Amino acid sequence: MRNFVATLACAAALWPTGSVSAAPASGDVAAVWALEGRYWSAVAAHDDTAYRSLFHEEFIGWPCGQDVPRPKSWISVSTLKMGPDSPVLDQRTATGGRDLIVVYYRATDQAPQADGSLKRRVRAFTHSWVRTGSGWQVIGGMCRDA
Repeated sequence: MRNFVATLACAAALWPTGSVSAAPASGDVAAVWALEGRYWSAVAAHDDTAYRSLFHEEFIGWPCGQDVPRPKSWISVSTLKMGPDSPVLDQRTATGGRDLIVVYYRATDQAPQADGSLKRRVRAFTHSWVRTGSGWQVIGGMCRDA
């Protein structure tokens, strides 16, 4: 019993109590926010190649209006059903570590309606960006009406 207590005490003393990864560098956070801008520029330009290049091959995300998460093979700029103008982005916050940054923001745009009119729409987005050998790519995300 004495050996068990001693082993338990040693394990508790050696057990890491804090996070082993550092907070993201401000330059990395700025780079990811800039990539969010490229994301929306690609959508506005209907540039599927540029849009899809921002997504990691293992991406899975939950698009607005969908009942299940979808893989990268499913996404395209047309899945966002955008109006004629780029949305106004309202950056809320970002968190993460050295190799992962999660951003939270709202996007306000004019949504096309069935009758051809446009209606103001606000959606909330979360994108998880992972550092790769060539920069940052979206590995996961979620959208909802805000």
